[in-house]
Amino acid sequence: MNLSDEFFSWIQQHAQDDPSKLRLKMRGKLVGGLDASAAILQIECRRKYAAKFADTLAADPHFYFPGGINAEQATSDRLARFHATLIEPGKKVADLTSGLGIDAMHLARKSAAVVAIEQQPEVADALRFNAANSGLGNLETVCADCRDWLDMAGHDSQDCLFIDPARRADDGSRVYALRDCRPDLTLMQECMLQVAPRYIAKLSPMLDISHVVSELNCVRNIMAVGTTTECKELVVTVERGYDGEPMIQACTICADGMHCEAFTASDEQAAVATYGMPEPGDVLFEPWPALMKAAPLKLLSQRYGLTKLAANTQLYFTKKQAVPSAVLPGNCLDIIAVLPYSSSEIKRFARRWPKASVTARNFRVQADVLRRKLGVRDGGDVRVFAVSDNRGERRLIVAS
Repeated sequence: MNLSDEFFSWIQQHAQDDPSKLRLKMRGKLVGGLDASAAILQIECRRKYAAKFADTLAADPHFYFPGGINAEQATSDRLARFHATLIEPGKKVADLTSGLGIDAMHLARKSAAVVAIEQQPEVADALRFNAANSGLGNLETVCADCRDWLDMAGHDSQDCLFIDPARRADDGSRVYALRDCRPDLTLMQECMLQVAPRYIAKLSPMLDISHVVSELNCVRNIMAVGTTTECKELVVTVERGYDGEPMIQACTICADGMHCEAFTASDEQAAVATYGMPEPGDVLFEPWPALMKAAPLKLLSQRYGLTKLAANTQLYFTKKQAVPSAVLPGNCLDIIAVLPYSSSEIKRFARRWPKASVTARNFRVQADVLRRKLGVRDGGDVRVFAVSDNRGERRLIVAS
């Protein structure tokens, strides 16, 4: 791939222009020897994914996007940095489904050597160009189907493999079963563990953790990874010959670092939760999304001394003076009121709280329906949790 300084200079000059108008103006014209549409795509991707690839774009102003779909499906810099921490420095690593190469480039910055396998020639060419621009001489790009590459790779030729199977079918629709992802990891795992003693798989957060463990062999660790607002992915570590109980982790990327809650399924099964209903003045605890996915639900009550609302209501509370000194892995809110879900309370609710965010947990009415029923506008500092308590009675907890 030969991209000129003229190509990237034009992109910089028109970075604030309207891409639609540029397409009309530049139809049939060349920029730096390439069709202008390629340059306009760079403007669109830089604008749309500026936050997602902030580190990459800052380090390499000439970073090239081969297509919008590649940018959409690629790992963010933030998550790629996390993935790189899972592999010891100085190892030989192969990224079997490299795509845009964000993971591969982050891995290359701490590994002895990285092989990035990508089966689309234009995407592989872009990765070679971007790796060279970034000074990553230890990153080799191979244009191939990763299954063919594995068949040719030698026994223990790599220290670790990384794979992120595609989660879309041929018609573009999303798939959620592990066996429906491409490539099918369940058919490859034996071959993968011959090429390397360990592999790490990035999977959809929609997958069921227990099903993943049952479908894959030798799972040492499975992590639900997310931010304080969203569970982003499951990350599974598989090691040749491991036959112990997998460690489950809920890893949340926070503004001040990473919070990880670790446990096993046996820990959760043996845990004993306490149940009750809060009062105004208590502190309500809402676990972060990755923790909800990993589901140490009784264990949270036992580990932090929290009272759970009900077995199937994943909210907790404690007295304000009893809030644990340890950082709680979730949102803490002050409870303003605890109300019965009754027609009289519903009728006068909006007079007291005309604006509120509504959440339904273990409740027979969906949040958007309930918001209309209460007559409140969405937003503001007040949150309403519609819940069922341990006796099955429905309540409205108002907190801020």
